[in-house]
Amino acid sequence: RTNCGPTPTPFSESFETWSSTAADPLPNCWEKHTNYSTNYPYASTSYHHSGSKAMYMYSTNTTYSYMVLPQFDLPIDSTMVTFWLYKTNTSYAHKLKVGVMTNPADVNTFVQVAEVQPTALSTWEEFEVPLSSYTGTGTRIAIMSPNNEYSYPYLDDLTVSRISPCPRVMDLRVTNVLLDSATVAWTDGT
Repeated sequence: RTNCGPTPTPFSESFETWSSTAADPLPNCWEKHTNYSTNYPYASTSYHHSGSKAMYMYSTNTTYSYMVLPQFDLPIDSTMVTFWLYKTNTSYAHKLKVGVMTNPADVNTFVQVAEVQPTALSTWEEFEVPLSSYTGTGTRIAIMSPNNEYSYPYLDDLTVSRISPCPRVMDLRVTNVLLDSATVAWTDGT
């Protein structure tokens, strides 16, 4: 493996070139850890937002799994992580925790910044997680399928970027369209 210096941002990963074999390691500068007998998470071809693969996350009430992203060239509190999640059934929570770690191999150094959970069944949902509230000394972003409940979501199209000073425009609506005017409304993504 090569030395892992800070990875330039913006950064995106669609998991297309990753092995679909659970036992295989993740690409250079990424890490995965679990206390389960199968080596979760791994790239799966079962469901995908784009391309042909997505990360299959997994946990039970007693097991966890998490992946640790490369170190990036931004301060953690200036970083935004965006990804798509897929919920395969209504029997399980499909929650993920996004946080920061000082030691990727030690689950006890995981500091949660946010918890996300898809609500729609069999629909890809986008999540944006700004890490601006993080105040620790960790340098590695981690996404964890927690060990307090059964959770089996698929994660795809991950991006890491600088938090924008402008809120993202969401739910754009245009009404009352006339020849020389229109009413435009939206919800900001904050």
